Amino acid sequence: MPRPEVPDMVRRMAAGISHDFNNILMVIKGYADLLANDPEVTDRTRDHLGIVLSATEQAAQLVSRLMAFSRQQVLDRTVCCLNVIVDSVLERHRELPINHVRLDVELDQSLPPLYGDPELIAEAISCIVINAFEAMPTGGTIRVRTALKQAPSPVDGQTGGAFLNVSIRDDGKGIAPAVLDRIFDPYFTTRRTGRGTGLGLAAANGIVLQHRGWIEVESESGRGSIFNIWLPTGESEELRMKTDERNK
Repeated sequence: MPRPEVPDMVRRMAAGISHDFNNILMVIKGYADLLANDPEVTDRTRDHLGIVLSATEQAAQLVSRLMAFSRQQVLDRTVCCLNVIVDSVLERHRELPINHVRLDVELDQSLPPLYGDPELIAEAISCIVINAFEAMPTGGTIRVRTALKQAPSPVDGQTGGAFLNVSIRDDGKGIAPAVLDRIFDPYFTTRRTGRGTGLGLAAANGIVLQHRGWIEVESESGRGSIFNIWLPTGESEELRMKTDERNK
């Protein structure tokens, strides 16, 4: 199930709100930093300022996810290795105290390079892996695979061919059909209050789309879920950019 395109009006609104909110945050953080470093400020006040600064950091993460959803983030593109990105994400999750979930990983060592922003791609993969963990509160296996595959259904003007693929499969309860169509919607979440904003998958989808890829999801209630991330190879992106340059 490829994700339907988000209306431009919604993306522009999210980008505009993110930009304005970020400007306000910078003022709050700047003055809080100045006060926290003022030698005349009491320890009690400094503790309170620490709470303010912590809140601004959380708000900055929210802005980052809104920017990812709206596809307005500045990509720090470089030639990188998809396997290295995936392995770094999984290494962080291996350290979590979730002993009932097992990671089963197979990384294709013959993959061509990827041309993209490794930090943002890692964030997108991490969001999906976290969802897989949370889908199995009583235990199970998360199967992560990388491969070079022929894309089954290119979208957004893609011409087909070989794409880098990250497959993330869990043994969780699955996603009901009524929910499946909405999992990438911003602020849509099935978690109880206080357990998430509903922006994780929306941000992941925005990041992948900004890299000219897409995400497909397969799921059935009671039978787990499979998230497939499709990304163009570095060679295909280099060819596209050269073509775009010639056509300018």
